[in-house]
Order: sequence, then C-alpha cells, then structure tokens
Amino acid sequence: MSISINRRASIWPFTLLIVALSSLFYFIASRPEAGRLADFTTGYYAAGETVLHHGSAALWPLVRDRWFVNLPIISWLCAPLALLGSWGANVVFVLLGLMATAGAFFLLASNCPRGRPLLLLLFSLNGPLWYSLEIGNSTHFILLFLVSALALWKQRWMYFAGILLGISAVVKPLLILLGVYFLWRRSWRVVLGGATVVGLALVATIAVFGLQFTLGWYQQVVAAFAGKPMGAHNVQSLDAFLLRLEAGPEFLFNFNPHALPLPLLAIRDALVAGAFALIAWAMWLNRRPPETMAADAPKGIDYLEFCLVLSACVTLSTVSWTHYYSLLLIPWSLYFFGQLPLRQGRLTHSLIWASVALCSLPCTYPRLSSGLLAEISARTVQSVWLSGGLLLLCALLRSAIVHSSENIKPWLPRFFEQERITPTA
Repeated sequence: MSISINRRASIWPFTLLIVALSSLFYFIASRPEAGRLADFTTGYYAAGETVLHHGSAALWPLVRDRWFVNLPIISWLCAPLALLGSWGANVVFVLLGLMATAGAFFLLASNCPRGRPLLLLLFSLNGPLWYSLEIGNSTHFILLFLVSALALWKQRWMYFAGILLGISAVVKPLLILLGVYFLWRRSWRVVLGGATVVGLALVATIAVFGLQFTLGWYQQVVAAFAGKPMGAHNVQSLDAFLLRLEAGPEFLFNFNPHALPLPLLAIRDALVAGAFALIAWAMWLNRRPPETMAADAPKGIDYLEFCLVLSACVTLSTVSWTHYYSLLLIPWSLYFFGQLPLRQGRLTHSLIWASVALCSLPCTYPRLSSGLLAEISARTVQSVWLSGGLLLLCALLRSAIVHSSENIKPWLPRFFEQERITPTA
C-alpha cells in the first residue's frame, strides 16, 4: 500500500510541471481571432448592459446582428454583471469560469481518485476548453452542468438532474437531444425537470420581450441556420466541413449562413440520417425493461448511451463551435476511468487516443486567404476537431452495437465482432 501511495505521490510533481508548461503554451497559442473575452464582452455583457439601462426592446439590434444568440431572457441573467462595469464583469466572469472548470474536474475525478493526474492532463491540454475560457463563452459552465447532472443521476435525484440538463439545453439548444434520449428511456422525472426549465424560459421570454420579438429571434438565430451552415474556421460541424470542402477558404471568416449545394446537402442528410439510424439501432439492441431504465442508477451501458448521444450532439449539429468539443471531456474521462463498457483492443484504443489528440489541439487559425496551402488547409486541417469527434463517435457506436453479445448476429461485419469488454467500476 505504501509503495502504491509513494508512486502516486511521485507522479504529481511531474504532472504539475506539464500542466504549468502546457497552460502557458495553450494560453498563448489559443488566441481567439476576435480577441480574448470577445463572446462575453460583445454578447453576454453587452446584452446585460443593454436591457439593464435601455429596456428589453433595445436588445433587438444585438439579436439582429447575431451578437447575442441565446434565448433573449438570458440577457436579464447577465444584467447583474453589467452593474460591475466592463473590467469588474470580465474579472468576475473569468473567475466563475475557472471555478466551473475546477468543479467539473473534481466531480469527474471523484469517480476514480487514482486517475486524477491523467484527468488533469486531459483538462489542461484541451484546446477547445482553453478556447471557451479565453473567448468568454459559456461552454465550460455547461460542462459543469452536464457532469453535475450525471452525478445527480447516479444518486437517483432524477428531477434535479433534469433541471441541469434543461438549463444546458436552454443555453446550448443542440443538447435538447439529451432530453429526447431520456424521453426514450421513460425517465419521466428527468424529462419533467428539463421541460420545466425550458418551458419557464420560453414563457418568461414571451412575457418580458413579447411574442413578436421572440418569433423574430427564432427566425434570425434558429431558422436562418436550418440547413444553411457557416463556413467559418471555428465552426466544427459536418455541415461546415462540407461547405469548406466545396468553397475552400472563401468563407473561413464569414459568419453568415450559406446554402450547401444540392449534392452536398444530399450527402449530409444521408450521413446524418445514417448515423442516427445506427445510434437508434444500437440502443434498441441494448434495450432494458422500462422500469429499470427509468429508475435505476446508471450503469456502464447507460453512461455509454449518454456519451453516444452527447457526441452526436457535438458532431452532427448544423452549428457546432470549436469550444463545444470541450464537452467530450466527459466520455474521455469515463472511458479512462473504466466507466464505459467499450470493447478492448487496439482499434478501440487507437480511435479514443486519436480523438483525444485531434480534439485537444490549440484553437488557432492562421489567415491563409489564397494559394494552394490555403485551399488544402480549408478543406482538411480546418476540420481537425470534427475529425476527432467523429472518431470518438465511431468508437462509442461500435461498442454500443456489440455490447449485448446475445444480440450480435453472425452476419455483422468483422468491424463489429465481439471482443472482451472493459469492466465497469
């Protein structure tokens, strides 16, 4: 026992040195194009200051120009920060963001204390997480909410887990798919908790801003991007990749929606429909009695399905910013802590580690507007985080399909053959 403790203690100085050096490197390398805390100052803070001093109707120019894209009622939640002034609000927001990140780390680390050095490295070497912190976005707060929801689910506090999932979906609408997952599970208390938050947010928005304003926000922020992705460098969705594949560097710094050419749109629809069909099939293969799925604490297969849906949200949504890939810290952490029943073998390890490596790269975007290098870069390396997310999705989907050995058919391709499954803690 003492030898084991001494070994673990000897790891920490080396780990902390790597964390310090990597933090300095990522802070310098992950410089946002629009400037540090740009999302906060031009979005959250500007919206809070506007509604605080000029009223709710004055928010419309920020919505029209897409500087503030969240549900309008969230602007009033930002109003207290406007009382602190620009400098004070920036400091408070950064401190809250660091606390949220630390909270997510400690909650995940509680599953396996001996894995804390590895988890700390995953956090400190994660480019999208640094990007979210530096640009002043809210994704690192959502990371804490999702990890907390998992912890509450584990304790069977279903309604409160649903509340946190609902908050996450209000701030990041792509996560509404997690609600669909719990609806399929018939976890009614989780669904009720999430629906309560989403419903109250919509009602409050209509009550404060009016129905016309709310519909205008929907048309400007949601409907405008339906099937029309952005080709900007920091949009890491399948749609954006296909647009850059066709247009090259033309839209790398353009944040307006653009229609995909019909052939690429058909390819996109086929890929997304196929992916969700495979996900649905995998869940059908692993179906359990409804009463077990609705009430029991999560087991390995439950975590696997949750991570599978989360990975699909991040990679298959029309608009998926680079910082959304910091949410993949959840499946990576659960995998390395033995919480996911993924099939063992070289292919699984290769897919997971490749996913970690690609998605952890610093988020920096050199301006290459013309020339052969710009053409190649726009069509390939600009989508490197998407590539990592798709590798993770592939690994999770593959393991979900083969999880129940009694459901494996002899006609499945060799890629899905059953192997030894990682034991869950």
